[in-house]
Amino acid sequence: MKIKNQISLLITGIIILPTLCMIFFPIYTYYSSPRRFLMKGYKEIRKINEANFSESDWNQIQNYIEKIPPEVQILIFYNSKIILSTIPELKTGSTHNPKELFDFVQTTNSAYDYQFQSFFLEDQQKETRGGSHKNKGLIISRFDAKGKSSLKRIPKFMMHIFFVVLVFETLSITMIILIAKSVSNSIEIIQKATQKIANGELDTKLEISGRRNSNEILQLTEDLERMRKALKENLERRSRFIMGISHDLRTPVALIKGYSEAVSDGIVNSIDDIKKSISIINTKAGLLESMINDLINYIKIDNTEWKKTLRPVELKSFLKDFATNMEGAAELYKRKISSSIEIEEQQVLMDKNLFTRALENIYGNALRYTNDGDSISLEAKKNPLGKTEISISDTGVGIPEEDLEKVFELFFRASNSRRENGMGIGLSVVKSIIDSHGWSINVKSKPNQGTTFTITLN
Repeated sequence: MKIKNQISLLITGIIILPTLCMIFFPIYTYYSSPRRFLMKGYKEIRKINEANFSESDWNQIQNYIEKIPPEVQILIFYNSKIILSTIPELKTGSTHNPKELFDFVQTTNSAYDYQFQSFFLEDQQKETRGGSHKNKGLIISRFDAKGKSSLKRIPKFMMHIFFVVLVFETLSITMIILIAKSVSNSIEIIQKATQKIANGELDTKLEISGRRNSNEILQLTEDLERMRKALKENLERRSRFIMGISHDLRTPVALIKGYSEAVSDGIVNSIDDIKKSISIINTKAGLLESMINDLINYIKIDNTEWKKTLRPVELKSFLKDFATNMEGAAELYKRKISSSIEIEEQQVLMDKNLFTRALENIYGNALRYTNDGDSISLEAKKNPLGKTEISISDTGVGIPEEDLEKVFELFFRASNSRRENGMGIGLSVVKSIIDSHGWSINVKSKPNQGTTFTITLN
C-alpha cells in the first residue's frame, strides 16, 4: 500500500472511530439508563392512573425522575406496592409492607448509600403546617457506597470498546510517526545522493535498505538509481564514442592528406600514379562519407524528434525495391544474390530512410565478409506467432562465438574483421534503428559457414 494511502487510512481511523464511540456511548447510556426506564414506566402507569395520583403528584414524580443521575437506582413505593423500580432485587408491581423494604435496606446498606423522599398531596402539604401530615408515597434511591468511578459502572463491553479504541489510537499515531520518520530519513538519503550525482559523482549509489517493495519511496529510489546508471553509461559511451571517432577518422584523413600533398608537391607526377592517388583519395573520401552518415544516424536516433517522420510504408514493395537496388552492388563484388518475399502486402509505420540504412549496413557487411561467388539472400516471412521476420543471410567468414554478444556494441569489431576498413559503428546503428522502431534483431553465425541477421517486426 502506498504511503499516502496508509496515512490517509490511519488518520481516517483516528477520527472516525472515536467519533463513532462518542455517538454510540450517549445513545447507549440513554437507552440503558434507569431514568429512561422510569420515565417509560411513569408514562405507562399514568395512562391507567393506577395509583390515583393528582396532577400535582405526577408532576412531582416526573420532576424527580428527570433529576436522577444515570448511575442511581430508584423505586417509587405507594400503598404497599412498588409503582416503579430500577433496583433489581425489588421488581415493579410487587407488593411489600414498609417493614420489608426497610429490612432490605438494612441488609444492603453496606454496599449502597440510601436516600428517602416522601411526596404529598397539595392539600395534605397545607395540613402539615398544623402539625399533622400523612405520607402519600415514598421514593427510595441508592448509589454505590464504595465510591466507584463512573467508568467502573460502565458495562464490561463498553470498557472493552474503550480499550480497543485506546489501543487503536495509540498504534495509529505510532504508525504515522514511524512512517513520517521513515519518509524523512529516506528523503534525506536521496537528497544527499542526488546532490553528489549532480556534482558529477556518478559512482554514488542510491540505496535504501530495509524498506517494503510497496513503498513508493523505494520505487523512486530504484528509478533514480536506474537514471544514475544510465547517465554513467551514457557518459562512458560518449567518451568511447569520441575516442573511437578520433581514432578511426584519423587513418583515412591522414591518407587523403598524404596522397593529396604528394600530388600537389609533385612527388607523384606520372599520370598513372596521379590516377592511382586520386582513386585512393576517392575511396577514403567515400569511407569517410559512410562513417559520417553512420554517425549522423546514430546521433539522430538519440533524439526523439525523428519519430515525427514515421510514415506507413508498403513493406512487400519496399523489400522488393531494396533487393533490386542491391543487385548492382552484388555484381560489383562478384556475389550472388537472391530474395524470397513471402508476405502479403502490409503497411508498416517506419522511417523509410533509417530502415533502408539499417538494411544497407547489414547487406554491406555481407558483401565485405563473403568471398567471390558466395551467395547472399534476403527473405521475408511470417513466423509461427504471426509476426513478420526479415532475414539477410550470407555464406561468408562468419562471426566467432565469443564475439556474437558484442557485435551490436559501439566501435566493436570482431576478431576476424580487422582486415576490413570500418569504425565498428554500422551494426550499432542498425540495433539503435531497430530498437527505436519497437522491433527486435538477433544474429546467428558459425565461423566459415555464414551469418544470418533476423529482424522481427511487432
